[in-house]
Amino acid sequence: MKLPNGYGSVVKLSGKRRKPWMVRKTTGYRIDPVKEKKVNEYIIIGYAATKTEGLQMLADYNRNPYNTKAAKMTFDEVYEEWSKKKFPTVSESKYRNYYNSYWTPLVEQIGINRTLHCTRHTCISMLSEAGVQDTTIKKIVGHSGAMTLTEKVYTHLDMQVLVDAINKILENEDSVIADTKSA
Repeated sequence: MKLPNGYGSVVKLSGKRRKPWMVRKTTGYRIDPVKEKKVNEYIIIGYAATKTEGLQMLADYNRNPYNTKAAKMTFDEVYEEWSKKKFPTVSESKYRNYYNSYWTPLVEQIGINRTLHCTRHTCISMLSEAGVQDTTIKKIVGHSGAMTLTEKVYTHLDMQVLVDAINKILENEDSVIADTKSA
């Protein structure tokens, strides 16, 4: 079956494979310097078990093209891309400055070896154990994306409520210590 120009192609690969049909689309041409011939450049959309499945994959891609590079990205690459879009104004130097100027001396003084991220998890766990409402915890740690629309629009917490919530950690710790001493 002849496909229209620019549509793409489904080709059979050699050897025994679970998915022997490669679905590809021509993105342009280049001149091979050795052979001095025009050579197609392709993007690989995917691999299929049957030619019919490959043609369907090609049709779906042509109907709704997507970034084929994104499918091959590692988690680290996805995180880096997301960070650039989510936090365009935060520079590595600002973070490093805070980390080196404030965080490192503080943990050395206290005598712990923990990261900012680790202590953030601990804080959330301790707030939860102290019975602090989820909405207040989200506000303290900046999880606005996890808040429902109602929480975002209709919940207004003043600073004293947030301070009282953090102080509940201390109250909870004191009660745990008292319980272990009396037992």
